[in-house]
This record gives sequence, C-alpha cells and structure tokens, in this order.
Amino acid sequence: MHLQWKKNFKSPFVNQRWFFEALKYPKFSKANVINGILTTMVFIVRIAPIPPFYSYMYSVLGTEVYIRLGFLIQCSWISTCVVLDIMNVMWMIKITKGCIKVISFIRQEKTKSSLQNGKLD
Repeated sequence: MHLQWKKNFKSPFVNQRWFFEALKYPKFSKANVINGILTTMVFIVRIAPIPPFYSYMYSVLGTEVYIRLGFLIQCSWISTCVVLDIMNVMWMIKITKGCIKVISFIRQEKTKSSLQNGKLD
C-alpha cells in the first residue's frame, strides 16, 4: 500500500515527458528541463518515506499479529518491500545524475554564450 501513492505522485511528470517526446520537443527545452527537475524532486519525496517505513516494519517484527500472518506472508511483505525500494533508490540515483548532467550542460551553454572575445557581458 505504501508504494501506490508514491507511484501515482510521479506519474503526471512521466506522462508529460512522453507528451514532450511525442511532440518532438528538444531534450533541452525549457519545458523538458522544468519537467525533469520536478520529476527529480518528486522522486526525492518518493524515497523519503523509506527509512520511517522500515522503522515501522522493525517495530512490528516479532509481535503477535506479525507471527499470526505466517511465514509466507511475512517473507512476501519484507522481500517485496526490499526489492521495490532498492529499485526506487536505483532509479533515484539515475534520475538525479541525469538532472545534474542537464543542469550542468545548461550552465556551460549560458557561460559560453555570455563570453564574447574573452570578456563577460
């Protein structure tokens, strides 16, 4: 359940990226860059609840209710959360690197365009 709201929170930005690609927007267009930055920020929000969730999970381990779930459900609960959260962290790293790369490229282009004859405008 904790994954569903996180997935839906990011979807509009992923869908918007698809529309930009379908409409042949340049990769470094202002709209694409803003959408990429917003996607990165939303992914940070998506990663933020992971530590509190595992803290809660740890507090439940060994309780009577947890034991009544049975071994199969216990393993399913823990393993799916671990696998999906590892995937989310990996995507976060990839998205953040891409965002930093685009922002660095834009800064370099601005610096190049403001330099004329070795002087800053």
